[in-house]
This record gives sequence, C-alpha cells and structure tokens, in this order.
Amino acid sequence: MLLEGNHVPVRGLGELLKLDDANVGLKDGNFLAVIVNSPRGPVALAVDAVLEVAEAVVKEVGFVLPHGSVVSGAILQAGGHVVIVLNAFELIIGTEEGEALPVLSRMEQAAEAPVPEILVVDDSMTTRTLEKSILEAHGYKVRVAVDGLDALIQLRANPASLIVADVEMPRIDGFALLKELKHDKKLSHIPVILVTSLKRNEDIERGFELGAAAYLVKQRFDQNELLETIRQIL
Repeated sequence: MLLEGNHVPVRGLGELLKLDDANVGLKDGNFLAVIVNSPRGPVALAVDAVLEVAEAVVKEVGFVLPHGSVVSGAILQAGGHVVIVLNAFELIIGTEEGEALPVLSRMEQAAEAPVPEILVVDDSMTTRTLEKSILEAHGYKVRVAVDGLDALIQLRANPASLIVADVEMPRIDGFALLKELKHDKKLSHIPVILVTSLKRNEDIERGFELGAAAYLVKQRFDQNELLETIRQIL
C-alpha cells in the first residue's frame, strides 16, 4: 500500500498468528491496518476492526509464557475484562527472520482469574461494614454474616474462598464455628482468619489448635496486615 508516497508492505494479523482464516478482509476494496515500525521500515498490519484506542498498563498474564511468545502481557479493562496484549513489533520481526513464533496454545488461553469471595462474620455492624469496605476496595467479593450460625447456613448453601471471623458472637461463636467447619468435609478446606479482641495466649493457642489460618487482635488492627495475611493465604 502507499503511505505518504512510500510503498509499505501489508501483512495480515491472522497470517502472522497462523489462524485458519488468514485472509485480509476487504470492504469495497478497503481494509483496516495498524502501522507498526520495524528495522526494515513501517509495516501495515491488517486487522479485522479497530474497537478502541486506549492507554493502559500492561501486566503479566499470571503464568509463564513460552519462550519467544508474541504475547507481551494483559490489560484490565474498566468492566473487569482481561485482554491479551500482542507485541506487534516482535511478531513482525520474527516472521521477517523466518522464525516460527509461538503464540498461546489452546490450553494456555488466558482466562479471567476468579475473584476470591470472602465471608466476614461479626456481630458488630460497624466492624462488618469496615472490613467489607476494606476488602471490596481491594478487589474481593464480600458477603457478611451476623454470627457463626448465620455463617454456617450461608456456607453450606454457598461456600466462600476465605472466612474472616470474630470470636465473641451470640448463638455460635468463632471457636465453635471453626470446630464445625473442620468437621464438615465440604467446608473444612476453607481458611479462617480470626479477628478478635481476645488477646490472651491461651485464646490464641486455642484458635490455632482448632485450625485457624491466622489470628489477628482487634486492638492492634491494621488493614494492611489483614490484606497481606489474606494475600498469603489465597
């Protein structure tokens, strides 16, 4: 094609990715292309459509890419969708050098990582609201329960990824909740973080003996400590 008076080679993105349909789509004799610079000059990279132009931070895809992959990472769109980012420069360079460049295999297609769902169990509305706000602000799905019995009913209907629970609660307290969970084969795998005002050594030891994954004291509550503890467990 001609670009500002200069001849520019045209390559189809489908061709470079070795897709089944590698033809450049023409509409009334025209096609859409993205101009990519290469050591040999600009190349017109034919594409099916241009949906959006945006600035974004490219992040790792969450698993090891094959050596020489043309995938440079992924971006997270406003709606929460993960979009794979191709390195067009490397894609063109590799084909110019005659190399067979690997792309993601069908088994390695990046999928949206499921968002962990956390159940916050506390009889204090203030504490429930605070912890829920902190966790949701950092990307977690959050449900709440008013005590251990409410938590058990919810979990048996819909298990969670992790539980953040108080100890001193009516009906079923945090220690009893832990005991019930560890005796339930369908729920025993769910990690439990106890966040409580009980700070005696014997209370802490009892929590761990019953199977708590972590024990945090409310008087020294630090949201960063809670978030880091959750990240380590999940």
